[in-house]
Amino acid sequence: MRKLAELLSHDLGYIWGEKEGGPNGDKKVFLNTGKAFLRALAKDLHISVITVQRAYEDLTRDGFIETVSGKGCFVAPQNKEWIQEEQLRIAEGFLEKAAQIGRAHGIAYERMANILKLFFEE
Repeated sequence: MRKLAELLSHDLGYIWGEKEGGPNGDKKVFLNTGKAFLRALAKDLHISVITVQRAYEDLTRDGFIETVSGKGCFVAPQNKEWIQEEQLRIAEGFLEKAAQIGRAHGIAYERMANILKLFFEE
């Protein structure tokens, strides 16, 4: 499911379009969600239509897209807090790996912390 969500957000430009978003003429990015489109997308990705539908549901639940009844799905404004939390989780994984390497090879914590500080201040 996560792989499909990544594909939807990065590799498949034909999913996106623009629609008028309001009286001032703002445009909003929308996602194609018609049944024919979902079948074509599933076929292109070699997955089931149910998987594509679940991915759209997951993207809605996670706040990446907003579904407006009668109008379709629109890309939601980015949730900076969620993105920061996700990036922190990734950084924690890298730091855990660095700590394991340091412990395994007898590298002092202070030395590892100084290296991190140098990278952080670049």
